[in-house]
Amino acid sequence: MFLTISQHGQPTIDIAIKTLKLVPDKDFNIKAEWRNEVAAHKELGSLDRTHLVHSIAAYQQRGHYCLLFEWADGGDLRSYWKSTDHPGLSSTMIEEYLCQLR
Repeated sequence: MFLTISQHGQPTIDIAIKTLKLVPDKDFNIKAEWRNEVAAHKELGSLDRTHLVHSIAAYQQRGHYCLLFEWADGGDLRSYWKSTDHPGLSSTMIEEYLCQLR
């Protein structure tokens, strides 16, 4: 979901809302999964990486478990991979990926 927020004449900020979905599995604990994802995004947020979309907040309300993120101008990763020709793995691409992981 996409949302634009503005408050009291301040600049707007575009955000994405990720809502975790229940999985029909007796061993699935949505609250634990949400907590794990929140912890992972906190850890990623401590990295100073321009290619990562940073989380803004996380909340749970009336059985919904959500995370708020900066909006990625290019859209979501699934749409990117569907619309982009897969270039294969060249040495240049591998080097670029590895540089992003530093």
